[in-house]
Amino acid sequence: MSMPFWAVEAAEQFWRQAGTPPAFPRDLRPAVALALPLSVTYLPRLRTSDVDAYLRRRGIACALAAGSRPLHACLIAYRESGFVFVDGADPPDEQRFSLAHEVAHFMHDHLRPRRHAAARLGASALEVLDGRRAATAAERYGAILRDVSLTPFVHLTERSTKGEVFAAVVEEAESAADLLAYELLAPADGVRERCTDAASAAHELEETYGLPAGPARRYAALLFPDVGDAALLRGLQRVLRSWDADSGRDG
Repeated sequence: MSMPFWAVEAAEQFWRQAGTPPAFPRDLRPAVALALPLSVTYLPRLRTSDVDAYLRRRGIACALAAGSRPLHACLIAYRESGFVFVDGADPPDEQRFSLAHEVAHFMHDHLRPRRHAAARLGASALEVLDGRRAATAAERYGAILRDVSLTPFVHLTERSTKGEVFAAVVEEAESAADLLAYELLAPADGVRERCTDAASAAHELEETYGLPAGPARRYAALLFPDVGDAALLRGLQRVLRSWDADSGRDG
């Protein structure tokens, strides 16, 4: 499987802003500070209630939609900036991937639609995305014609207390964030140069690139799919065509 163009392009843009990528396994924290308006905070045994409390202490009202539950990480974004919270009690590889995943959400689900809307409808459209006013009839009509979403970004925490994803749109967004996180931490072309099959790729992704075992296995399976699973391949191809089409409309 080829990494979708939008993910490769987004990762390249991130590193252009951050500077030369560090050695593997990559620590994204210094790069995030240089490339994005994100505050990264590590809290032990992170729960949604901890995020609420942290923000309230700083005068920021942002009650999460989900009931209190454990989190590996969480993104809260508003206007052009955001907060990323990571469970500081997680192992280093989990923390590494959690940060990359939330950075991917910020870039793909928050900044990208904002810049697309401003480019197509004008900077005033950001007032709608920020929830400061309702869209005018002209803006709604223009959004339809120019394929622009005027729905404000909301972090995708709509899950049960056990964390299961129950909406297809959330699952798709999570999969997209994983793809960009993979490309930020372990560029697909480099992994293919080092490996010949899914088993060797999973091992390399853990040992060299520092991914946790679960994401390493999933990424390896995407890079070296079982050609016998035709249904899976067709499903992946449909999703990737959809994502690349979305990317093409942003240009």
